[in-house]
Amino acid sequence: MVDGVFYLEESPVHGYRLLYSTKNRFGNTNELAVFHMTGRGIETVEDPSAFFLAGRCNAPGSAVLCSYQGSSPFIAEIQALINTSSFQYPRRQVTGLELNRAYLIIAILERYLGLKLSTCDVFLNVAGGIRISEPGSDLAAAAAVISSYRKKTMPKDMVFTGEIGLGGEVRGVSRLEERIKKAENLGFQSVVLPAGGALYRGKKIKVIEVGHISQLGELLAKN
Repeated sequence: MVDGVFYLEESPVHGYRLLYSTKNRFGNTNELAVFHMTGRGIETVEDPSAFFLAGRCNAPGSAVLCSYQGSSPFIAEIQALINTSSFQYPRRQVTGLELNRAYLIIAILERYLGLKLSTCDVFLNVAGGIRISEPGSDLAAAAAVISSYRKKTMPKDMVFTGEIGLGGEVRGVSRLEERIKKAENLGFQSVVLPAGGALYRGKKIKVIEVGHISQLGELLAKN
């Protein structure tokens, strides 16, 4: 019997340290803290979202998600790269996301948007070396795949949050208002979220509702 289980990992970006909690009798599980080494020792990164977005370039296959890790919302970048495969069995390489959820997203995009991903190698990565397990990352992952497949960039100031069901429907996520506020505070101009999310209206951020994955495809075709 233990009170807590924590993992301290080194991020591939600039030697940062990522502290995950998977069990904690005295607080939330799935918490994430970011640290970096200085001349004074290891210090806390006060705004992990800025760290996760550092060095981001607005290229095809880049999408920003607003997720929840433990008790705090954070912003991160999901990257996708889609290439025509030269192998009999196309490659599927996923880093930072749950592999099975990535498979579901690929299948849903093929079924409802007609993307011919069965003949393509698909690479998905969460920038910064973090791991995301919550379903709220589905919409951003799908947007990144669509963007790379179509070789078309998205607005750099757009952020995504939402779960995708097997029928292609976009489902709600917890603590939606806090996610939107986080994106708004970081200067994002629009947020794409599940239908019904427009009940929250930010002061400056534009709320865009999508009820089905087909609507996401139409939205990204316009931008």
